[in-house]
Amino acid sequence: MRINRKTLFFTAILLLFLSFKSLNSQSAYSSGGIGELRHFINVRATGLGGSGISLIDEYSMNFVNPSLWSYIKNTTINGSFLYEGITTKVFNNRYNLDKSQFQGAGVVITGEKKFAVGVGVTPLSDADYKIKVLEPDTSKVKFLTGNGGVSKIFLGFALSPRKFFSFGFSLNYILGKFEEIWRVNFKEKEYTYFHSVVQNYINGVDFTVGAVFLIKDILNFGITYNSVMRLNSKLSLTTPYIKEKEEPEAEIRVPNSFGLGASIYLSKRVLLTGDFFRRNFKNLRYNNRRVNEFKNSNRISFGLEFTPQEQKKSSYRFGIYQFDSYLSSSYVRDVRERGITLGYGFIFSGGMARLDMASEFSIRSSHSDVLSSEKIFRFLLSISGGEEWFITVSYT
Repeated sequence: MRINRKTLFFTAILLLFLSFKSLNSQSAYSSGGIGELRHFINVRATGLGGSGISLIDEYSMNFVNPSLWSYIKNTTINGSFLYEGITTKVFNNRYNLDKSQFQGAGVVITGEKKFAVGVGVTPLSDADYKIKVLEPDTSKVKFLTGNGGVSKIFLGFALSPRKFFSFGFSLNYILGKFEEIWRVNFKEKEYTYFHSVVQNYINGVDFTVGAVFLIKDILNFGITYNSVMRLNSKLSLTTPYIKEKEEPEAEIRVPNSFGLGASIYLSKRVLLTGDFFRRNFKNLRYNNRRVNEFKNSNRISFGLEFTPQEQKKSSYRFGIYQFDSYLSSSYVRDVRERGITLGYGFIFSGGMARLDMASEFSIRSSHSDVLSSEKIFRFLLSISGGEEWFITVSYT
């Protein structure tokens, strides 16, 4: 095993990513359910419209299909960063919002027998919003603010008994916290403002299984399945009159999800890939009662990657996607996001590391009297660096 300056450099980069916090994100679409869902495979896949369930990658961890870890050529550590800017309108109030945050980090340890072990963390959803509520009563103004999110910490393995097939499994620990604050400001001085704080602590477990099939090194098929997510929810309420009141612990059962993907090399330099991913939120249950405010969410994506023959170290990517959200209530329904993506990858450090960048340009819209369409720009950056661990070297 070698530990050198490159390893220390990538570790420092990872720690830098972990230090980023969410800033000024106030999309009202994240106020429902468990927040805004994050579909993140890796930054290379993001540049391909978010399609990567079947995408073999020798450098970056796949956060959705663990079976692809066995094709990573060296023990790898990688970290990702996200910047997001949103232009939105709520109750006829227009906001320009932005945030930056850590998007995911992982380590994959590979061996000679096409066996790999992976560990990592990535956000599953986040909520961060501020809404000014308009009412006929003009003597007071109501504000609703919220923040928080759910993350996944996972440990798993991948095994490739044959070159054309690989299987993967990961056990996932889910944890998160949401905080929602209602504040009422009165215009008359004889009244003082009122506020209440609701905090929701969430934890639970689920598992992910995946597989990938290779046909003559040209065509790949991938499949991934995520089990029912069993979450424990603990609420607490704080007001000026109640110091803190804890509600009985509740159980949330988030239904399973699955994804299918395919990728084909049209030539040695051109790769075409596509995915379908579904989350079955329609059957979500709270204390064994079905919640009618959600529906199944679907995501369809396609991507194209071009690698110039004269410079194999660089790759250029383009993608499109459509995402139908799980939100469906009396005030917002048919939430849909459509976007295009651009990506770039560059291999350096003697083929031991890669830099990936991706940009998304999308519009999110819905049928709602409260929320209008949003224009969204996202930029993602990741660095992956590898070392040859647990590889036998023979000397002659």
